Amino acid sequence: MKKEKLNKVHVQITKLIRDRDYDKIDSGIELMKKFCFFIITGLLLNSCNNNLSSLSSKNDAESTNEGKYISNEADTSNNKSILDPSKIDLSSFLKPNFIHFSELISKNEDCLSLSKDSIPFSGTAYVLESSSDYYFLNGMLSDSLIVRLKIVEFKNGVKDGVSKIIDPISNNPENNSEAEKTIEFNETKKVMEYSAAPKKLIFWFNDYNITYGDLSEYIDFNDYAFYSNDGKELDSVELSVLGDDWDMAELAHDKYRGKYLQLTIVGKYGKSGEQFGHYESDYQLFYNSVPPYYCGENINIVNIEVLENFVPKN
Repeated sequence: MKKEKLNKVHVQITKLIRDRDYDKIDSGIELMKKFCFFIITGLLLNSCNNNLSSLSSKNDAESTNEGKYISNEADTSNNKSILDPSKIDLSSFLKPNFIHFSELISKNEDCLSLSKDSIPFSGTAYVLESSSDYYFLNGMLSDSLIVRLKIVEFKNGVKDGVSKIIDPISNNPENNSEAEKTIEFNETKKVMEYSAAPKKLIFWFNDYNITYGDLSEYIDFNDYAFYSNDGKELDSVELSVLGDDWDMAELAHDKYRGKYLQLTIVGKYGKSGEQFGHYESDYQLFYNSVPPYYCGENINIVNIEVLENFVPKN
């Protein structure tokens, strides 16, 4: 997970270089430096926690009699068998026609799933995830292993149907409200919606704000409006039509402030809204989401034209 998250920052820097957006390259490199610092700090903290846990366990053992020590040692052995994901019996949750996610081929930035013969997959796939798979959850939630079985229905290569998130160790909904969750998807419909022809909107803003986070930047527009080509204001259009913060950053410049901008926007189904990893995003993915993750409308602003003679209607 650490390598994957670092790669995401590298990909963004590569995109800036490719687009010759030199103003942001230096800040992108700084973000990568910060991320490396967080990784090293996290490793040191984990090492300290492990050493403290070992010392505490040793002191506890020495303070007990021999009989208690033997009993505790047996309990620990049992816990280890439970903590090994390969020893968890999943047979009661899986059907013979289910396949493992590792048998699928990912395409379109991991949002289109193909079978081994490169045909869009229709069927059911599963994967057993562990909290230890997530960098910011590893060791923070519990000393014991936490796992979730994720069963996902696909149609024509995308999530479509009922998906399940199951706790296979304590699968008793009466005693554990987190034992099983269901999520319904209709991504096939979204693929058709997002594959529509490019659309043009006129965008105007009077002010913007850029907030620089640890690993990204966040864009806010203040006092803004959208218009149709005939000058009518479009009150129902929201900022999300402009894409994510990386897309909106293309507009957040003083040279565009107070100007009427005709935007050509292209949407497609693909990777969308992906966040740099932190505790909240890892928690959401592990407990409340199923793979492939961060899939939806991928928006690109392919052209920006300043309209010098545009007059909005009152």
